[in-house]
Amino acid sequence: MGAAIFFGSTEQRRADHETTDMLKVLSKELEMPLADLEELHYIFLAQHPDGVMPRQVFVSENLAAHGGCEALWDRVFDFAAMNSLDEDLRPVDGAHRSHPAQLNFSQVMLASTQSQKRRESATFERLVKRVFQFLDLHDDGFIDEGELRVVVEWLYDLRETQQLRLSPEVLQKFAAADGGRGNAPLAAAANADPPTITLPALAELYPPLVNPVERAAQIVQWMDLDQDGVICETEFIEACRGDQAFVEAFSFVPS
Repeated sequence: MGAAIFFGSTEQRRADHETTDMLKVLSKELEMPLADLEELHYIFLAQHPDGVMPRQVFVSENLAAHGGCEALWDRVFDFAAMNSLDEDLRPVDGAHRSHPAQLNFSQVMLASTQSQKRRESATFERLVKRVFQFLDLHDDGFIDEGELRVVVEWLYDLRETQQLRLSPEVLQKFAAADGGRGNAPLAAAANADPPTITLPALAELYPPLVNPVERAAQIVQWMDLDQDGVICETEFIEACRGDQAFVEAFSFVPS
């Protein structure tokens, strides 16, 4: 008598089918080969057998990879949790954000650097709105100087921030501020490809820019068009249209 063939339980087959469907949709969303996603999913399950990544693991891994502080990555985690392959599950603008304890595989992928193509395909206005929501720590629809000060401190702790990319316009401003004195770090930055400067060198060249208190005050002065002491979403979008590099500084915010 031949050996019996075991096809698995109905529940298991249904779960496998749902996983396959999820990976196919995610493959299309991220423009990533299905085989690559299947391999990443296999690794993810090996590390997280229950199929989810706990908040603390997400925070710890990003701290190890990028530096920064726990509060920053805790905030990024909340935004990653807002991402869903199902448009109906994505919160509308102004919706109250929950604080979940874990992320599933698709949420981790949508929040990771693997989703760069997805970010590039997003409209500028969507990216700006996401950054605005990220900066709005109180979730009240406005950004004040205190919130900006906190986030600027977060940014300066990131390893990526230790080497800043400069636009030609910013280089011109720094050159004007230097007054032709031939600042060596500035000259080195101008000759780099792309133009970059270290945070310590920038602090020496233009201290207010790397002082969180002064930098936050500068941003409010720049963006607060009606001078009421806070920045609304409309003001934020208009200001960022004139300086898209500001938005690029928040590339780690899930889009």
